[in-house]
Amino acid sequence: MADYKGAHVYIYARASATRRTDRGAAISDQIERLKLWCEKNGTIIADTVVEPATSATVDGRSRFLAMIAAATSDERPYNMILVDSLSRLFRNPKLLAENLAILKRSNVRVVSITQAFGDIIAD
Repeated sequence: MADYKGAHVYIYARASATRRTDRGAAISDQIERLKLWCEKNGTIIADTVVEPATSATVDGRSRFLAMIAAATSDERPYNMILVDSLSRLFRNPKLLAENLAILKRSNVRVVSITQAFGDIIAD
């Protein structure tokens, strides 16, 4: 089991622009689960940002782009992005892989609380 204690976390929650019936995709539900996970794992919430009614098939989401910019900046206010599932980041596998590679180069972990692989940073 990975040790997340003391990590500075950016909580990212997104609701689908068209799929209102996504399992557990309600933003309030996502944030509640993510905050409970942080409490349980001893992480520090650096920021919580929501992207309401936005498609994860595109790369032009303003809050997502701001999160990536902060993660790769010299200040790096957080070292982990926490999501309910990777589908909250992207539904396009190519865009997901590209952005995960950018974050990996900056040593920012991406953790999904509902998917068994935990976080993505290792080679």
